Amino acid sequence: CNEIVTGWTQFMSDYSHTGKSTSNGPLTNSHTNKDFGQDGVGSITIYDNRFYVLTGGEIKMYDVATGNLLDSDPIISPTGDPYIEDINGNQAIYVNGESVFYKFVLDKTANPPRLVPSWSKTPTVGANPWNIGARNKGVVSDANGNIYFSRADRIIKYDSSGNLLASTNTAHYISGTPVISDGKILFYSDDGKIYYYSLENMQERGSLAVSYISSSGFTSGTALNGKIYFPGEGASIVSVSDVGSSLVNDNIRTSSGDSYNSPSVATDGNKIFVTYNQYGGGPCRVSAYNPELSSSSWNYDFSDTVCLSAPTIANGIVYAGAGTKAVALDADDGSLVWNHDFINDLGTSCNSPYVRTAIIPHGGKAYVGVMKYSVFPSSCIDSRLFIFG
Repeated sequence: CNEIVTGWTQFMSDYSHTGKSTSNGPLTNSHTNKDFGQDGVGSITIYDNRFYVLTGGEIKMYDVATGNLLDSDPIISPTGDPYIEDINGNQAIYVNGESVFYKFVLDKTANPPRLVPSWSKTPTVGANPWNIGARNKGVVSDANGNIYFSRADRIIKYDSSGNLLASTNTAHYISGTPVISDGKILFYSDDGKIYYYSLENMQERGSLAVSYISSSGFTSGTALNGKIYFPGEGASIVSVSDVGSSLVNDNIRTSSGDSYNSPSVATDGNKIFVTYNQYGGGPCRVSAYNPELSSSSWNYDFSDTVCLSAPTIANGIVYAGAGTKAVALDADDGSLVWNHDFINDLGTSCNSPYVRTAIIPHGGKAYVGVMKYSVFPSSCIDSRLFIFG
């Protein structure tokens, strides 16, 4: 198994998308930040005392201890979360660009270490009337070290040498980052279905119509004990499992007062966590449910209605962001450990800041991308990477 268990190496930490760190996060809101100006700040991955940030048409590599920039390489419109691989100490990072897939290898003999381009692929995909790009699709791996890139209406499978192994051929747009569970890869599509493909040959095994799942282009599932949980619209969390060649809808968590649209749910193995907008424009809320989705054990309400960030977990602490704020909550009872308002750092000139990425906890720190954006009455972009701990 080539999955790394000592870092945050792909979308929501691992190929099951649990959102759970194998390390710990910060217990206070002390922080620093890096200014990316108008370049924007995207996904963050962490491994072996280095962290990686997608920003402004580049992937940038930093030293965890010092925060110093070690290297950067150009990427055509990087999107989604990269994947970090370590095979016998040989590290590589895979990045999904808008039209090109990339692999870089880490040269640890250089001082400082540097990223060296290894291969790139320009895939052929079918036409899609809405978006033919790779928007918000992270790179994922399976337990055998195979790499899965998503783009438009295809998931394309390579080995680490860049050899094409298989490709799906669906006429449906793939929403968000696919999730891997028990020999299958699942994704939600814009036709209102969850699709289920075999990892071995990427052939379709079945589908399930679930029109209430969010179709924002961000939605991904979380796998736990043979079930896959998807956040949705219309007040639903959908739990599905496979029986033979079909998917079974196990349970739906609904409430007339809620409207789920988180990029992903998260789990610590005991609870399911989701960040969502409350119905009718109410504030963003974080809730904890039991795995059967029959009841919630606690709720925490933000004062803002902007919910773009999935929750994450580390060492019994849930980290979540909404609007201008980040919070750390006790996973057992939802009590507040610490909070921070980014208005204190960025102010409100031209617009208020908002949490752009998930809060990534690892090594006693937590990393989160925050942005201010406005095009009227004047153009204004301010993007920062905040590092707590």
